[in-house]
Amino acid sequence: MEWSIIFFILSMVSIIIFRAIHLENKVKSLENRLGRIEREVDLPEHPVYKDIREYIRQGKEAQAVKLARQTFGLSLIEGKQLVDELRSESLKDDLKKFK
Repeated sequence: MEWSIIFFILSMVSIIIFRAIHLENKVKSLENRLGRIEREVDLPEHPVYKDIREYIRQGKEAQAVKLARQTFGLSLIEGKQLVDELRSESLKDDLKKFK
């Protein structure tokens, strides 16, 4: 009796893990597809990016992360990654100006 319960629980956990991995792969695929569509359509960026870049320029990264999180519903890590990405783009643009 106990072994059947343990087997059932392990089976359910395995199924849940398999589904989670499958969903993660599906999300990555959709993110890639969305990125390709955005590049093809050449959508204008969200207006809040201007404010986030201004916070970055002023050295107020915490404010930039907070604004990104509030606007887009991001986690702390995702907000920080967005700010880092925008900062690196700004640095690249500044380097192009000096060349």
